[in-house]
Amino acid sequence: MLRLCTTKNIKNGKYDKNLLTSHFIFVGLSVSIKKGDLTMGEAWTRSQNEVLSTLQDVVAIESINPGLPGGDRGESFMVEYLSHFFREAGLSYKTGEVLPGRSNIISTLEGQNLDRILLFECHLDTASVGVMTIPPFEPHIRDGYLYGRGS
Repeated sequence: MLRLCTTKNIKNGKYDKNLLTSHFIFVGLSVSIKKGDLTMGEAWTRSQNEVLSTLQDVVAIESINPGLPGGDRGESFMVEYLSHFFREAGLSYKTGEVLPGRSNIISTLEGQNLDRILLFECHLDTASVGVMTIPPFEPHIRDGYLYGRGS
């Protein structure tokens, strides 16, 4: 479960709930990750846009559903990435194992008007990559579109 707004709520690289008007947020901020944590081939270029760069990070993480071919790792790296992301942004979060080896992550930032809520809920896993015709974990931006598994 993720809650989303826009980068207008960030001040000096950190979330500022005083800038919020009516909802919870989760905003794309790029975080430092070790190269081994992502399938980061040299073939793709990171966007200068913070939100797109974070989306590229997420697309580059292999998170194939463990019930599908190639899903040996499951979503564990995605949970690790998001835990680091929320920690670096100064947001509290919690994880909970819902099936053996499979966890959810929840982060919330309250705004000033709790009568209005914006909620984004998503899944952490992707489908298998066997039939893909492009490198699945190399998030290329081409002609204004982001390509890669899960994009």
